[in-house]
Amino acid sequence: MVWNAFGGWITSYYYFLTHPQHRISEWRKEFHDPMVFAEFEWLNREIGRLDVKLSGPHAFETRFEDSQGVLRNEVALAVPA
Repeated sequence: MVWNAFGGWITSYYYFLTHPQHRISEWRKEFHDPMVFAEFEWLNREIGRLDVKLSGPHAFETRFEDSQGVLRNEVALAVPA
């Protein structure tokens, strides 16, 4: 269910948290905690494994343009204050 409903969001957020700089690594160093976002990284890997399993070996390649589109769509869903 998570893969179907949120897979695109998960991979898009992960992409922007790690490109062009790896913010997760920076936060781990800053907070002296190697577990910061560990579960999110795990979930991103699991989504990638499902993509490959169900769509083929070249299915899991998150691109800037795709990720940007997902996040733009999410911004459009925001409820005005």
